[in-house]
Amino acid sequence: MDKGIDIEHIKVDNDYTPPVPLAQYIVADSQEYCAAQGAEVAEYTSWVKFKNAHDLKGKYNWPIKHPFVVIDDETDARSYIRVSMTTDWDPISDPTSTAMGPLCVIDASLTLVPEKSKLESVANSIDTASVAVKLYGYDPSDAYITASLNEGASANLKASSVKVDENGIAIFELDSVKAETVTLTADFEGKTLSQDVRFIGDRTTANVTLRTDIDYNPFDRNYLIATLLDSNNNPVMGEDISLSSSRPDISLPTTATTKDNGEARIQVSYNKEYGDLLKHVIAPIEVTYDAAGYISTDKKSVTFTGGICDEISGSKSYEDFPERTCVKVVEESGGMYASSATKELMDFLGFKQDTSDNPEKNTYHTIDNE
Repeated sequence: MDKGIDIEHIKVDNDYTPPVPLAQYIVADSQEYCAAQGAEVAEYTSWVKFKNAHDLKGKYNWPIKHPFVVIDDETDARSYIRVSMTTDWDPISDPTSTAMGPLCVIDASLTLVPEKSKLESVANSIDTASVAVKLYGYDPSDAYITASLNEGASANLKASSVKVDENGIAIFELDSVKAETVTLTADFEGKTLSQDVRFIGDRTTANVTLRTDIDYNPFDRNYLIATLLDSNNNPVMGEDISLSSSRPDISLPTTATTKDNGEARIQVSYNKEYGDLLKHVIAPIEVTYDAAGYISTDKKSVTFTGGICDEISGSKSYEDFPERTCVKVVEESGGMYASSATKELMDFLGFKQDTSDNPEKNTYHTIDNE
């Protein structure tokens, strides 16, 4: 019994020394037997091509003395028939009582070999990614697998056709100078396998830069964008950067981590424990990236405009402040005139609306929409 299928007879092929005993099964069980091997019963036309293309006895040492069972794919009935090396084919009158050896075939297929593959690589043209593909159901002695990359891929595929080794494995290597995800498609006679390969930025050549995202905020938050790019201008993801400011009244995270685009958004806040922000405060921010001893830094300042508009070192004139950002003060005819405070400014300063006849301190009564 083999995997639950009864052996009906044992026949001996005495063309071998010593002779080889061969199991024979009821013909009607042929499909079940082949399925237990992960295969199916071969079709007649495939058998003819196979027999004519290969020296089964001389090259592969097949036992060919006794006939095999195959499926007649030239008729609609698809019945079992008997074939051998010396005869074309014969019908099988009663598949339920006749015993014979089925000819099983495994359709060619491709699978990924993860332990021999490297699916993530640094985009520096030196580090190499690899996709290992195994061919099943085919003689590995003369098989070649081809491969191609998706349209628009920048990666370099080192060989588009690779001969499989004795284990049926072909390994495709590729490199790139661009951070990207490419798709490699392996092909063997129409059987395909597609696998994504990721190239990432080179952290060892990365430099960090700062730019303002939201600046001149009249209230308590401004934002900076830190960007980490390698020498090929690729974003470097998943790396920690350090942040600091020389001002004690400024709060910001000490570290941030870059995202897939190589950027980290940094919130910079004014600490109200140091008093209400009435006039502008310029906050210098420094970012540092340390990759295995290679240190990159950059500096940028953000400005909190405060509640009262004023000139900021000539870089932002009085007229440039939007209407809703601060109280504007104008000197005219020996007097000082101030615009009304906006609700945003009152909220920031901690004022509350109070419409009662006896309002408390630090409140405002009504809101006028202009």
